Amino acid sequence: MNKEKLAEFILALKNVRHGSDGLFDLGLAINESGDKNLEDDLLNELKNSLKIEKIIYNNELSDDAVIDKLVSFLKTDNWILLKMEKDLGSVLLNQLKSLSNTNAFQIFDYEDQAVFSMKIPDNCRIIVLADRNFIEEKITYPHFYSLFGPTLILD
Repeated sequence: MNKEKLAEFILALKNVRHGSDGLFDLGLAINESGDKNLEDDLLNELKNSLKIEKIIYNNELSDDAVIDKLVSFLKTDNWILLKMEKDLGSVLLNQLKSLSNTNAFQIFDYEDQAVFSMKIPDNCRIIVLADRNFIEEKITYPHFYSLFGPTLILD
């Protein structure tokens, strides 16, 4: 793992802001080879400098369960590494779009509220991790790459 590229990636996520609202980007980490060791190395390196939790989005977790974990981890000021292992369901896709465009969740009928809103804490970020082949072959949302700003290539 190129630690210099990782440091630049984290710095960009922490410091780059857009527009008058100061919105920040979601990050994307792409595993070019699909080597699981690269993902483990990434998480270990991130843990050296950040308070971070990993969520694996796969067939074992529903979109609602992933959103529960995202909200829970963000409430405790954690960065999140969201590993994609299945195509985005509409619920999670809509939340990633909202997070990308407004840095906030907007969830209907959640936590006993008709409309639940929560801004990503200023010191937290979400990094989505996926294998290149998975993105190209399994992700059906045609604008997937546009949800993210800084991109880290793991090779």
